[in-house]
Amino acid sequence: MSDKPDGYVYGRPTPYKEEFCQLAIECGKKGMSIAEIGAECGVSKQTVYNWMKVHKSFFDAMQTAVSLAQSWYEKIGRENVITDNDKKFNTALYNKIVSCRFRDDYSETSTVYNKTLENQVDEVPETQIDKIAKEIAKDLKEEF
Repeated sequence: MSDKPDGYVYGRPTPYKEEFCQLAIECGKKGMSIAEIGAECGVSKQTVYNWMKVHKSFFDAMQTAVSLAQSWYEKIGRENVITDNDKKFNTALYNKIVSCRFRDDYSETSTVYNKTLENQVDEVPETQIDKIAKEIAKDLKEEF
């Protein structure tokens, strides 16, 4: 039996600080990946995963950071997918990035994604779908 706590990661100690929780959240707001968050903390991506196992507050902060990063990418896509200006938006690259980084929500081959869509369509009456589509179209016209 070991006298080390559950989740203890063996090896040399790492420079974990509670301030890294806020740093991770700030990085997430900028769309940064877990590897980038690690770099900002001065450690590897694996160390970030190790800290998540050991420090509950850091685990929670990283969940928030990943959610904020996804939100950042979604906002970029929403703001640039339909544009009337001369900015170039690489839609193919954007699709590749979000489908790789946020597989559960954006991968076209994800069984979770496809099952969720199938269930939603089966549960919503056609008249409700029409109403939602009209509202979205109206919002897009107002926004652009």
